[in-house]
Amino acid sequence: MKRKKTVIIFGATGYLGEKISVELANYDLNLILHGRSKKKLIFLDDKIRALGKKATLIHCDFCNTSNIEKLALSISQKYKNIDSIINAIGIIEKLCPLTDLTFEEWDKMININLSSNWKILKNLEYLLMKSIAPKIIFFSNATIAKGHPYHHAYSVAKAGLETMVKIYREEKKKFKINVELIELKSLKIGLLKKFYSLEDKNELENLKKEVKEVIKQITNN
Repeated sequence: MKRKKTVIIFGATGYLGEKISVELANYDLNLILHGRSKKKLIFLDDKIRALGKKATLIHCDFCNTSNIEKLALSISQKYKNIDSIINAIGIIEKLCPLTDLTFEEWDKMININLSSNWKILKNLEYLLMKSIAPKIIFFSNATIAKGHPYHHAYSVAKAGLETMVKIYREEKKKFKINVELIELKSLKIGLLKKFYSLEDKNELENLKKEVKEVIKQITNN
């Protein structure tokens, strides 16, 4: 009998995370879905149950480091390993000049958009290492990561994330951990949609292709 893969999606209640979660629910997986909003998690769970599927839900705010440690412990008590981690966590609440952010806004943006990615690796790596073919997927955007005006700490965090992924990928080559950074081409959908008046149909098509790429990466042996 083929063993079920265990997949955890961080940021499952966001625009991208939700689409990936619903698609993956159609496959025979142990699906663990994380979100900061209980209301959105319940809404996502209802969508998945409507498909006749189920998932494990985790409500956790990564602004508190100890929450990630508790999350890792909770997962380890239920599952022997994690086969794939998909990290779709992200937050940007406004566009403004870099120094118009408050100290609190800067810290929150860097913590959630950058530091949480490292915290996930730090606390869940040992469960990944127990998988036969471990995989981690992160997301970025080249325009943002190169330094985009008025995208302040979000842009800084994406640049840092890309560097972190490169370092981790090289360090873990000998352990055969597949570390992927998927390029999201659009700026006008998902997390940044609220800052733009119109959606481009081509960008929606690009997003569909990017979601399909994630599904392919996770479901292929």
